[in-house]
Amino acid sequence: LLLSYYKPKNKKSNSAKYKELIMMTGRDKKVADRLIALEMKKNPKLSKSESIEMACEKYRYELNR
Repeated sequence: LLLSYYKPKNKKSNSAKYKELIMMTGRDKKVADRLIALEMKKNPKLSKSESIEMACEKYRYELNR
């Protein structure tokens, strides 16, 4: 899947990206943390920041399907 290689070019801080993901999940921190953990498990070479970005992108994709 090409989506796993896509890295967004958005230059937000980790905390801003994390807050954005929390807002996207309806302010559910547990869901946001699980999405980040899933991305880190899928690709252990990703940094925390990259995992947050990937989680945001995949969540956005799923919302718009």
